[in-house]
Amino acid sequence: MNPPPTLPGDDRDTEGRAKTLADAREAYTYDYSYQGLCFTGELPKSEQFDLPYVEQSLKATAALKANRAGADVVGVTEAVRDALSGPPSLTELTEEWRNAKDTGRVGSIAEYEAMFRTIRRPAAVDVWDADWAFAWQRVAGAVPTLIARVDRLPANLPVTQAHFEAALGPGASLDAALADGRLYLVDYARFDGIPCGVYPPDGDAPVRKHLEAPLALFCNTEQQGLLPVAIQCHQRPGPDHPIYTPADGARWRLAKAVVQVADANLEGIVVHFGYTHMIVQRFILAARRQLSARHPILALLTPHFRYTLAANAYSRKDLVTPNGTQDRVLAPALEATLAVLRESIREVSLDDLDPAIAAAKAGVDDPRLEHPFRDDQLTVFAPVRRWVEGYVDLYYASDEDVAADPEVRAMLDEIGSPDGGRLPLLVRGARPRTRAELVDLCARVIHRASTYHAAINYNWYDWMAFIPNMPAAGSIAVPPPGVEVTDQTLLDMMPPRGLGWETITQVFSVDSLHVNFLGDVPKGHFADPRVAPLHERFRRELEAAEATIEARNATRRLPYIALLPSRITASINS
Repeated sequence: MNPPPTLPGDDRDTEGRAKTLADAREAYTYDYSYQGLCFTGELPKSEQFDLPYVEQSLKATAALKANRAGADVVGVTEAVRDALSGPPSLTELTEEWRNAKDTGRVGSIAEYEAMFRTIRRPAAVDVWDADWAFAWQRVAGAVPTLIARVDRLPANLPVTQAHFEAALGPGASLDAALADGRLYLVDYARFDGIPCGVYPPDGDAPVRKHLEAPLALFCNTEQQGLLPVAIQCHQRPGPDHPIYTPADGARWRLAKAVVQVADANLEGIVVHFGYTHMIVQRFILAARRQLSARHPILALLTPHFRYTLAANAYSRKDLVTPNGTQDRVLAPALEATLAVLRESIREVSLDDLDPAIAAAKAGVDDPRLEHPFRDDQLTVFAPVRRWVEGYVDLYYASDEDVAADPEVRAMLDEIGSPDGGRLPLLVRGARPRTRAELVDLCARVIHRASTYHAAINYNWYDWMAFIPNMPAAGSIAVPPPGVEVTDQTLLDMMPPRGLGWETITQVFSVDSLHVNFLGDVPKGHFADPRVAPLHERFRRELEAAEATIEARNATRRLPYIALLPSRITASINS
């Protein structure tokens, strides 16, 4: 049982409190020695993977090996578990496949379907080629955070009325759609000119990888919902970089694949690892170092910090290293990948962590736009915020108590400090002086570590595991105008067979780890008996949110299950 929490000003044992903080600062340290990325120093024992995590990871490994062999899934035996000397990883498994260095090409889409022998068949297999599914992925796919409303077309995307009618039919008006606020854009400008790597990086005859910087325009139609209108595969328009519409046949299918490659890379580099793992790690380290173990806010946040530092330490060893997962699977050269990652993290503000503010900023708050990610995260965020509000009111009798709390201020100062989190924009102006401001801060951190991460992490498999839907890299450059493009060209663009298997390994392993869940806390975690009824109310409200989302799913084109509260992990598991 933990001791009852105490605010700094109410703690009579000031020396003991200072000692626990000093010990925590020795245990939790910042390490920027690798590529300027923020990692923790030596991982504290309390932050390491536990047995439930180990068991799930081993089961994922067994399932992947069985699927590759086409055999039945083998259970995890006690002997295997007992023989394990440390946290599990897929390193041995992926090394086995890496050593094969299979740069052979598939001969048909059916070969990609056949890769799912004993593991679950991804949702994309049945819908990947449909234009409505391409649009659906902007609001309910692996990366539902990039689409934004436009009030005018950007100068480098000269879509015309003729393009608009070719996409949506005679009489469809581009000007009317703009005026009515029904046009949306996804722009991958951050990949313009990015140098790409090869697959495999250590191979004798590697395949050059390709990644473009496309722009994709969508319209929220009255009858059919969100539909794609036009794609330009490069940032600079002109005769060599034409605009394609659904009327362009094989060229259109290739253009959609170009967008999907960019989507996969922005997800892997920025939205997933950067905007969740790297952002939340700053809060974890600063909270552990600046909030006493007796602080009520640390008790509130701790369930949402579990496994994250360990997962990030694993990522440093296997994900973002030379010949690691990102170097092999994603398109850019590793140095370029990490440069994009560093730049993107620095752009995040605290308001970006609020789902309502983020939706309004992107202009996707129009209720006419069916947007499952937007709607469901708001549905879950509401009980999260009410839970935090009730909890904060237990310990802060007034706004003055918040303003007088030196430990919360120190935590935020450290996130922005050059000696700490090095993200000044993230905490600019974020020094809560009222209870409402403290509630906003804590609810946003919890949301980013749980609901937001779940939407990115656990919807990845359904859309990216089936390679034709979301290739991690292109194998050819986009053919220039005048060069014939056929369905074979699309196959030629698909990654080699080995890269396909490595992609499935990565996304399946990520999808398989669900160790803790939103609303669950270890027994005895909250020592204050006043918390119990508030937490029980929170759990009931999450159940009601689940029923609401299930009802929505009954009328959606595809069910969106990533944000069912019963599937949301409380923290970043993978």
